[in-house]
Amino acid sequence: MVSSKFYVFLPIINNGTEAARNVKVSAIDLSGVQLTTNALPLSLADITSNGRNALDFTFDSSSLSMANEYLLTVRGTYQTGATTIGLVVNRILTIVPATSFLQQELHDWAAIDAVAAEYDSLPGRYP
Repeated sequence: MVSSKFYVFLPIINNGTEAARNVKVSAIDLSGVQLTTNALPLSLADITSNGRNALDFTFDSSSLSMANEYLLTVRGTYQTGATTIGLVVNRILTIVPATSFLQQELHDWAAIDAVAAEYDSLPGRYP
């Protein structure tokens, strides 16, 4: 937790034998705490068999308490072949203070994310 933000970096791993295509995240919940980043639904790149991707998002930490545990739930879908399958990831997260090194890293990543968001909002930007 840094300042009024709680940062989460969540790896998504495909343990299956086929690629997970059109991976979409439709909901992110941390025990009812307000998500402050990422417009949903969020599309991720396809994840190859035994491949990985990662989600990073931020919550408002004003209602979180140090050393408490919170349930993180990420919901979405992916496709394999012609079938769309539901995706749910549940993790218990414990709130701990960030080290000074991690605080600087998070500050740097937040700045990079802010620049990327500004760039994406510019007229004439083609995906």
